[in-house]
Amino acid sequence: MGNFFIARTFNNFENFSETADSWNLDFLQLSPGDFSADFLFYGNKEFQIVEVCYNKLLHQRGSAPLNSYTFAIHHRNSAPFRWRYLDFPFNSIIIFPKNNELQALSQPGHHPFTLSVSETFLATVADEIGLPEPNQFIRKGEVTLCDPEKILTIQIFLESLSSIMRTTSGAFGEFLVNHETKWKIVRLFLLALASSTDLKPRKKRIYKNRIVNRVLDYVDSDLSVTRSIPELCRIAEVDERTLRNYFYNYFSISPKKYLNCYRLNVVRKALLTLDTAQVQIADTANMAGFWHMGQFAADYRKLFGELPSETLRKHK
Repeated sequence: MGNFFIARTFNNFENFSETADSWNLDFLQLSPGDFSADFLFYGNKEFQIVEVCYNKLLHQRGSAPLNSYTFAIHHRNSAPFRWRYLDFPFNSIIIFPKNNELQALSQPGHHPFTLSVSETFLATVADEIGLPEPNQFIRKGEVTLCDPEKILTIQIFLESLSSIMRTTSGAFGEFLVNHETKWKIVRLFLLALASSTDLKPRKKRIYKNRIVNRVLDYVDSDLSVTRSIPELCRIAEVDERTLRNYFYNYFSISPKKYLNCYRLNVVRKALLTLDTAQVQIADTANMAGFWHMGQFAADYRKLFGELPSETLRKHK
């Protein structure tokens, strides 16, 4: 794979996920209106940078590129972001895990950069600047607090690089994403991480995370069944008020609204990905636990800004 450059605005998750094919991403839209994501993706096989800005409240799940170290950092103009139910401070770097533990909540206006770099190249740069093996000081799945000045240096460099890539439509990609540029970016990240400290969630936060994950796993187990709040409280072993507080604390919406959004997203994904010749909207809605078609259509339009039939027509 040589150098590549992609700059697009996406209006649905499926096309966005297909373009960023080295990632395994699943999005749930939780705030109403038309989805939009401004997306910049450039690099090569051993080094990839993504810059993206979302306009909606999104629950993200999935995994980062395999056989790589992947890091995330805020753009200076980014809205807040939560990683594994923990607020992601602006002077920090996320180190993505190897498995499918990507669990995040993006507020409207969330604007991150991610860097994915091969383990071999990362180790080479670390050795050249006198640092130990990366696995000795970089723990995947962590949020690390870094020197604000070092974070600012990375932000300015990445913002400048992306601006040039956009302005020239990637024409200078071969020059910009050369060995020297890649080496400098990786060096900046390594130096910031080498002097960082891990941001550890409190025990109460860990307990909340387990409760919410238990509920989400239970809902995932059978989408055709409409789960009641008392049923979810029984599974979570908490009272209704506690469960509501946990969901508001992380997702900014109630458990009931989250579940409805979740099932609506499942239907939308099916309408956009299944064979249109065989898709029946009512059957698809029933499979996600919707039985009142009038209410379903109204809720769908409120969340996505269009009727299910319009989504299906666009897919065709």
